[in-house]
Amino acid sequence: MQPQIVSNPAFAVVGMKYRGKTDGDNLKNLWNQFGPRMADIKDAVRPDVCYGVMGNYDEATGEFDYVAGCEVKNAAAVPAGMTRWDVSAQTYAVFACTLPTMGEAYNA
Repeated sequence: MQPQIVSNPAFAVVGMKYRGKTDGDNLKNLWNQFGPRMADIKDAVRPDVCYGVMGNYDEATGEFDYVAGCEVKNAAAVPAGMTRWDVSAQTYAVFACTLPTMGEAYNA
């Protein structure tokens, strides 16, 4: 699986957050919980496009933050049980995938 390297301006994602490690089905379970709630995000830029945003990696514990979410307009409301993650302008490796291929994308 080859990433597409893109430079994007800053944007915001609203979705559901997980803090932990990649063991087990934690990320898959998060996406399964988020899928039915996608319609709760009223200000999505493209409701058919979702992002898995990862950061705050702790080398000592192997834990990180991960948000399964949709890009939103700046003034978007955050539904109950969700969070907003502001993504800074940067160059990113983008792995286009589906839920069944997400593990492959993560490993790549």
